[in-house]
Amino acid sequence: LVHVATRASATARPAAAGERPLPRWLGEGYADHVARLEHPLPAPDLAAALLAAARTGRPPAVPADGDFERTGEELQVAYAAAWTLVTTAARHAGTPAVTALHRDLSCAEADGGAPGGPVAARLEGACRRRLGTGFDDLVATWRSEVAAGLVGWGP
Repeated sequence: LVHVATRASATARPAAAGERPLPRWLGEGYADHVARLEHPLPAPDLAAALLAAARTGRPPAVPADGDFERTGEELQVAYAAAWTLVTTAARHAGTPAVTALHRDLSCAEADGGAPGGPVAARLEGACRRRLGTGFDDLVATWRSEVAAGLVGWGP
């Protein structure tokens, strides 16, 4: 239900043909983060596919929109990566800051969202405004937490 609600509230329009105003990893990861807030399940269990992939020596990648169209383990990795990336942001800046980040990118400027433009530039600006850090720094922190096996992430 959280996924449906977050998609239904989006009013931003693509900046260019074929480009989403909100990266799909942020929409999917945010919905999973919010849905799991009151359900203290062990993070390593929820992100098992991502952690297994990370143990192969490759740093985790931010999922591309098309990664959510895959099947099997690849799809599990995409969702786990999205959730853990959003949760990393929330662990460092707070869930309200992540909610503001999501709103900045999912809402049209007239509805309080960030100004239009290429999604990468909007994402960078919204991360700096809402999380107090650039997107690349957030990704580096996330990769470090995944490499550490999500130690300290609760039960």
